[in-house]
Amino acid sequence: MRNDIRHSLQEIATKYKLVLFDTCSICDYTKNTENLSSIQQKEIESYIQYKSYTFLRNFILNGDGNTLFFIPEVISELEKARKIKFTKNFKGKRRFASFRNFSNNTKYAFARNKSFVKIIRERGLILRLTEEEQIRYNELYTKFGYLVNFKGNNLTGADYPLLIKGVVVSEIRGNTALISNDTKIFGSWVHLLRSSPLKINGNLDFFFRNGFDYFSKK
Repeated sequence: MRNDIRHSLQEIATKYKLVLFDTCSICDYTKNTENLSSIQQKEIESYIQYKSYTFLRNFILNGDGNTLFFIPEVISELEKARKIKFTKNFKGKRRFASFRNFSNNTKYAFARNKSFVKIIRERGLILRLTEEEQIRYNELYTKFGYLVNFKGNNLTGADYPLLIKGVVVSEIRGNTALISNDTKIFGSWVHLLRSSPLKINGNLDFFFRNGFDYFSKK
Protein backbone atom coordinates (compact mmCIF):
# COMPACT_ATOMS: atom_id res chain seq x y z
CA MET A 1 0.00 0.00 0.00
CA ARG A 2 2.91 2.35 0.60
CA ASN A 3 3.93 4.47 -2.34
CA ASP A 4 6.72 6.96 -1.78
CA ILE A 5 6.63 8.37 -5.31
CA ARG A 6 6.55 12.13 -5.11
CA HIS A 7 3.37 13.77 -6.35
CA SER A 8 2.78 17.50 -6.79
CA LEU A 9 -0.52 19.13 -5.98
CA GLN A 10 -0.86 19.96 -9.67
CA GLU A 11 -0.70 16.26 -10.54
CA ILE A 12 -3.28 15.35 -7.91
CA ALA A 13 -5.66 18.18 -8.81
CA THR A 14 -5.50 17.17 -12.48
CA LYS A 15 -6.08 13.47 -11.87
CA TYR A 16 -8.92 13.61 -9.33
CA LYS A 17 -12.35 15.15 -9.62
CA LEU A 18 -12.22 16.22 -5.99
CA VAL A 19 -9.31 16.81 -3.64
CA LEU A 20 -10.27 17.08 0.04
CA PHE A 21 -7.82 18.62 2.47
CA ASP A 22 -7.65 17.89 6.18
CA THR A 23 -6.67 20.73 8.51
CA CYS A 24 -3.39 19.17 9.57
CA SER A 25 -2.21 18.76 5.97
CA ILE A 26 -2.68 22.50 5.48
CA CYS A 27 -1.02 23.96 8.56
CA ASP A 28 0.59 21.21 10.62
CA TYR A 29 2.32 18.82 8.24
CA THR A 30 5.85 19.07 9.67
CA LYS A 31 7.00 17.54 12.93
CA ASN A 32 10.74 18.18 12.67
CA THR A 33 10.92 20.64 15.55
CA GLU A 34 11.22 18.32 18.55
CA ASN A 35 14.70 19.48 19.57
CA LEU A 36 13.87 23.18 19.56
CA SER A 37 12.57 25.39 22.32
CA SER A 38 8.83 25.97 22.53
CA ILE A 39 9.18 29.47 21.10
CA GLN A 40 11.43 28.30 18.26
CA GLN A 41 8.95 25.55 17.43
CA LYS A 42 6.12 28.05 17.23
CA GLU A 43 8.27 30.39 15.16
CA ILE A 44 8.95 27.69 12.57
CA GLU A 45 5.41 26.35 12.62
CA SER A 46 3.96 29.82 12.07
CA TYR A 47 6.34 30.43 9.17
CA ILE A 48 5.42 27.09 7.57
CA GLN A 49 1.72 27.85 8.01
CA TYR A 50 2.20 31.22 6.30
CA LYS A 51 4.00 29.58 3.36
CA SER A 52 1.40 26.83 3.12
CA TYR A 53 -1.55 29.23 3.13
CA THR A 54 0.23 31.34 0.50
CA PHE A 55 0.95 28.34 -1.73
CA LEU A 56 -2.62 27.01 -1.60
CA ARG A 57 -4.13 30.46 -1.97
CA ASN A 58 -2.04 31.17 -5.07
CA PHE A 59 -2.77 27.71 -6.44
CA ILE A 60 -6.48 28.53 -6.31
CA LEU A 61 -6.09 32.08 -7.61
CA ASN A 62 -4.07 30.82 -10.59
CA GLY A 63 -7.03 28.72 -11.64
CA ASP A 64 -5.49 25.37 -10.73
CA GLY A 65 -7.57 24.72 -7.62
CA ASN A 66 -11.03 24.12 -9.05
CA THR A 67 -11.00 20.54 -7.76
CA LEU A 68 -9.81 21.48 -4.26
CA PHE A 69 -12.57 21.37 -1.67
CA PHE A 70 -12.75 21.92 2.08
CA ILE A 71 -15.52 20.58 4.27
CA PRO A 72 -17.22 23.08 6.64
CA GLU A 73 -15.67 21.38 9.67
CA VAL A 74 -12.16 22.01 8.28
CA ILE A 75 -13.03 25.65 7.60
CA SER A 76 -14.11 25.98 11.24
CA GLU A 77 -10.81 24.52 12.41
CA LEU A 78 -8.86 26.88 10.16
CA GLU A 79 -10.72 29.86 11.57
CA LYS A 80 -10.05 28.69 15.13
CA ALA A 81 -6.36 28.37 14.27
CA ARG A 82 -6.14 32.18 14.13
CA LYS A 83 -6.73 32.42 17.85
CA ILE A 84 -3.70 32.11 20.10
CA LYS A 85 -3.08 32.57 23.78
CA PHE A 86 0.37 33.25 25.18
CA THR A 87 0.94 30.73 27.91
CA LYS A 88 3.08 31.09 31.01
CA ASN A 89 5.97 29.60 29.02
CA PHE A 90 6.15 32.82 27.02
CA LYS A 91 6.01 35.27 29.93
CA GLY A 92 9.17 37.30 30.29
CA LYS A 93 10.47 36.19 26.89
CA ARG A 94 9.02 38.92 24.71
CA ARG A 95 12.38 40.71 24.61
CA PHE A 96 14.11 37.80 22.86
CA ALA A 97 14.53 37.81 19.08
CA SER A 98 13.05 34.33 18.80
CA PHE A 99 9.87 35.56 20.43
CA ARG A 100 9.73 38.61 18.17
CA ASN A 101 10.18 36.36 15.13
CA PHE A 102 7.47 34.06 16.43
CA SER A 103 5.14 37.00 17.03
CA ASN A 104 5.73 38.42 13.54
CA ASN A 105 5.42 35.05 11.82
CA THR A 106 2.19 34.42 13.71
CA LYS A 107 0.73 37.73 12.58
CA TYR A 108 1.64 36.99 8.97
CA ALA A 109 0.25 33.46 9.22
CA PHE A 110 -3.02 34.63 10.74
CA ALA A 111 -3.45 37.33 8.08
CA ARG A 112 -2.80 34.85 5.27
CA ASN A 113 -5.09 32.30 6.95
CA LYS A 114 -7.91 34.84 6.82
CA SER A 115 -7.18 35.64 3.18
CA PHE A 116 -7.00 31.93 2.31
CA VAL A 117 -10.38 31.14 3.89
CA LYS A 118 -11.89 34.18 2.16
CA ILE A 119 -10.71 32.90 -1.23
CA ILE A 120 -12.16 29.44 -0.49
CA ARG A 121 -15.53 31.00 0.25
CA GLU A 122 -15.45 33.32 -2.76
CA ARG A 123 -14.53 30.52 -5.16
CA GLY A 124 -17.23 28.20 -3.81
CA LEU A 125 -14.74 25.58 -2.65
CA ILE A 126 -16.52 24.64 0.57
CA LEU A 127 -17.94 21.17 0.00
CA ARG A 128 -21.75 21.22 0.06
CA LEU A 129 -23.49 17.87 -0.18
CA THR A 130 -26.47 17.47 -2.45
CA GLU A 131 -29.68 15.99 -1.06
CA GLU A 132 -28.73 12.57 -2.42
CA GLU A 133 -25.26 12.83 -0.93
CA GLN A 134 -26.59 13.99 2.44
CA ILE A 135 -28.88 10.95 2.66
CA ARG A 136 -25.96 8.65 1.87
CA TYR A 137 -23.74 10.54 4.31
CA ASN A 138 -26.26 10.14 7.14
CA GLU A 139 -26.50 6.43 6.39
CA LEU A 140 -22.75 5.81 6.38
CA TYR A 141 -22.12 8.18 9.30
CA THR A 142 -24.36 6.00 11.44
CA LYS A 143 -23.25 2.66 10.03
CA PHE A 144 -19.54 3.26 10.60
CA GLY A 145 -19.84 5.34 13.75
CA TYR A 146 -17.79 2.75 15.62
CA LEU A 147 -14.72 4.05 13.78
CA VAL A 148 -14.69 7.14 16.00
CA ASN A 149 -13.19 5.04 18.80
CA PHE A 150 -12.07 2.02 16.78
CA LYS A 151 -8.88 0.55 18.30
CA GLY A 152 -8.33 3.74 20.26
CA ASN A 153 -8.55 5.95 17.17
CA ASN A 154 -10.42 8.75 18.96
CA LEU A 155 -11.37 10.62 15.79
CA THR A 156 -12.19 14.19 16.74
CA GLY A 157 -13.30 17.44 15.13
CA ALA A 158 -13.36 17.19 11.35
CA ASP A 159 -11.74 13.74 11.23
CA TYR A 160 -14.74 11.45 10.92
CA PRO A 161 -16.93 13.78 8.80
CA LEU A 162 -14.00 14.24 6.39
CA LEU A 163 -13.57 10.49 5.95
CA ILE A 164 -17.26 9.76 5.44
CA LYS A 165 -17.82 12.72 3.13
CA GLY A 166 -14.82 11.53 1.15
CA VAL A 167 -16.46 8.13 0.75
CA VAL A 168 -19.77 9.68 -0.30
CA VAL A 169 -18.43 12.05 -2.95
CA SER A 170 -16.13 9.36 -4.34
CA GLU A 171 -19.19 7.15 -4.84
CA ILE A 172 -21.41 9.80 -6.40
CA ARG A 173 -19.14 12.38 -8.06
CA GLY A 174 -16.12 10.29 -8.96
CA ASN A 175 -12.53 9.60 -7.97
CA THR A 176 -11.48 11.59 -4.93
CA ALA A 177 -8.18 12.27 -3.20
CA LEU A 178 -8.10 12.66 0.56
CA ILE A 179 -5.05 14.56 1.82
CA SER A 180 -4.33 14.16 5.52
CA ASN A 181 -1.38 13.50 7.78
CA ASP A 182 -3.65 12.17 10.51
CA THR A 183 -2.73 8.53 11.11
CA LYS A 184 -6.09 7.97 12.84
CA ILE A 185 -8.01 8.90 9.70
CA PHE A 186 -5.57 6.83 7.65
CA GLY A 187 -6.15 3.80 9.90
CA SER A 188 -9.90 4.16 9.52
CA TRP A 189 -9.53 4.48 5.73
CA VAL A 190 -7.46 1.27 5.69
CA HIS A 191 -10.15 -0.48 7.73
CA LEU A 192 -12.86 0.58 5.28
CA LEU A 193 -10.68 -0.46 2.37
CA ARG A 194 -10.05 -3.95 3.75
CA SER A 195 -13.08 -4.81 5.84
CA SER A 196 -16.11 -2.96 4.51
CA PRO A 197 -18.30 -3.65 1.47
CA LEU A 198 -17.58 -0.12 0.25
CA LYS A 199 -15.81 -0.01 -3.09
CA ILE A 200 -13.33 2.72 -2.32
CA ASN A 201 -10.22 1.12 -3.81
CA GLY A 202 -9.21 3.41 -6.64
CA ASN A 203 -12.15 5.72 -5.97
CA LEU A 204 -10.96 7.26 -2.70
CA ASP A 205 -7.18 7.49 -2.54
CA PHE A 206 -5.23 8.66 0.49
CA PHE A 207 -2.25 11.02 0.38
CA PHE A 208 0.16 12.25 3.06
CA ARG A 209 1.73 15.66 2.72
CA ASN A 210 5.46 15.17 3.22
CA GLY A 211 6.64 18.61 2.25
CA PHE A 212 5.69 21.94 0.78
CA ASP A 213 4.57 20.51 -2.59
CA TYR A 214 5.39 16.87 -1.92
CA PHE A 215 2.55 14.37 -1.48
CA SER A 216 2.83 10.59 -1.24
CA LYS A 217 0.04 8.19 -2.11
CA LYS A 218 -0.68 5.45 0.41
